[in-house]
Amino acid sequence: MPQRPIRLFVSDLDGTLLPFDGDQPTVDRFSTWWNALPLNDRPLLVYSSGRLYHDVLEVVPQVRLPPPDFVIGGVGTSIVDGAGRPVVGYRERFREGWDRSLVHDVMVGVTGVQPQPARYQSPFKSSWFLYDADEAAVARIRVALAEVELRVRVIYSSRRDLDVLPEDADKGRAVSWVAHHLHVSPEHVVVAGDTENDLAMFQVDGVRGIVVANATPGLLAGVRGLGVFRAKKFASDGVIEGLTAFGLGTPATRAARRLIRKPL
Repeated sequence: MPQRPIRLFVSDLDGTLLPFDGDQPTVDRFSTWWNALPLNDRPLLVYSSGRLYHDVLEVVPQVRLPPPDFVIGGVGTSIVDGAGRPVVGYRERFREGWDRSLVHDVMVGVTGVQPQPARYQSPFKSSWFLYDADEAAVARIRVALAEVELRVRVIYSSRRDLDVLPEDADKGRAVSWVAHHLHVSPEHVVVAGDTENDLAMFQVDGVRGIVVANATPGLLAGVRGLGVFRAKKFASDGVIEGLTAFGLGTPATRAARRLIRKPL
């Protein structure tokens, strides 16, 4: 049976396409491989990051990554096209139950947290450093926020980064929104990531996923049973490994893609 063609590829940046050690040749290998794909076979490319979208659009040319068609920024709290224009209609639903100043008031009373720099903050993302917290500590934060009637989502990743988001915001919901917006069914979507804040992307019904070899234990535990591809290689080398395993660029997949291609 031929592989299902990939029409939309959504990848995290830091730790996934961008190695934490700054290994530029690894990034260049991915860019060269991606750019060598025939245009008719190349999926739409989306970067999904904890960075805010303007930071993503600034770093992409610096590290010579292929330009994206869309950017999901701020752990799923914003979506823009490749030129930085916001996608209309995505953020309106975040306002109900969200009060950023009240989130801040609660968080400053939590022992051990420190606010992340202003460049990581946005109207719908309150980000903090909290080192080596256990599940019970994170659960207490969720309770404290709920007690003041905030409807929020708390995402703790890499044993350091704690993000408080509107309840309806995460990377998975953003992936679903982009796919629906582009009329791409989940079975033709592939996602890639390395930390807990990527988990929601793997949990979207029908998508296929690539977990790179340097993934955190928290993400590995979270994707257990989801049938994701676990790469043996690190970062962007692992992404190439996974996309190749899913058939991207192979003759059989190109033939199948022609059968399902529809105008966006």
